Amino acid sequence: MTPKVLADHLARIDLGEICRQALDDAATRLETAVKAALSEPPGGQHDAPWLRTGDLRDSIGHQADASSAIVGSTSDVAVFQERGTARLRPRPFLAPAAVALGPELARRVGEQVAAVLRPGAPPLDPAGA
Repeated sequence: MTPKVLADHLARIDLGEICRQALDDAATRLETAVKAALSEPPGGQHDAPWLRTGDLRDSIGHQADASSAIVGSTSDVAVFQERGTARLRPRPFLAPAAVALGPELARRVGEQVAAVLRPGAPPLDPAGA
């Protein structure tokens, strides 16, 4: 491959959009794992908060841009569950999911970005599929 062909290939790549899509995919996977951890019905041994009304689980969401992704909750209760209080022991659900999935998600993001950078790679799917 000549330098001109490589330069032309790289010039057609919207790296910001590629990174955003890869990070959005990773954040979606982490969000799904966190929601699954918050779907255990009351009773039995479970370190994360139990599913009672579904409000905490339903408050989990994510955002991603070209350089970062955030998975979190819009519920004030999430902070108390994740970190504990003077009367409530911590029952984290965000941090354990991030620790468990972090290496896999980082690998997948890298693979997705690298795959598009390779000459001859298919063009970026604008729908993010």
